[in-house]
Amino acid sequence: MNHNIIERNERLQKVSEALPLLPEKTLIVNDYTNALGHLEGVRWSILTNGTVAGQPTPPVIEDGFDAAVVRLSTNKEQLKMLLSLLNTVLNDAATIWVIGANDEGIKSFPKTAKGYVNDVETIDIRQRARLLQGVKGEQQSTLEDWMDIHTIDLDGQSFEWNALPGVFAKGQLDEGTAYLLNVLAKYPIKRTYQLADFACGTGVIARW
Repeated sequence: MNHNIIERNERLQKVSEALPLLPEKTLIVNDYTNALGHLEGVRWSILTNGTVAGQPTPPVIEDGFDAAVVRLSTNKEQLKMLLSLLNTVLNDAATIWVIGANDEGIKSFPKTAKGYVNDVETIDIRQRARLLQGVKGEQQSTLEDWMDIHTIDLDGQSFEWNALPGVFAKGQLDEGTAYLLNVLAKYPIKRTYQLADFACGTGVIARW
């Protein structure tokens, strides 16, 4: 883990000290750098973190979760998707806590999350990081609602392709990957290898 991530994690952990005692049925959301590893609760992230595989949808429990602590996503569309999915598994009285650094966009969260998290207020500010509190909004969705469907061309063939918010190149074939594929096509290797293209975007290279 690089120095910037470690330093930001320390700031987020410091501001998290202002959290009250969390209820037993708390969901920890999107902790992709382990900044909230010290908090107790059920964990959910769409991103794989170390040996913990990402899950596309949040866990469901009887009567819903009483609270959620959300690690801010810097991608606004991904953040809205996470919050709308989160709202489907919270009970009506649940509190949503949001933790993020100033340089990640936490100051603009109330505007970004309008309709997804209501009655947002700042609870604490420490070391260029903030702890916000709100309640679930009316915006709810399924994962399919966020699928962005494209058509991409690979090796002279067209394919229907879909991607979720936050994925690199937004499901399109980016210039760098297109260049790589063209080079590989011009200089084929003589031996056959088995390769795993795992958790690398939407799988364009593997499909090619």
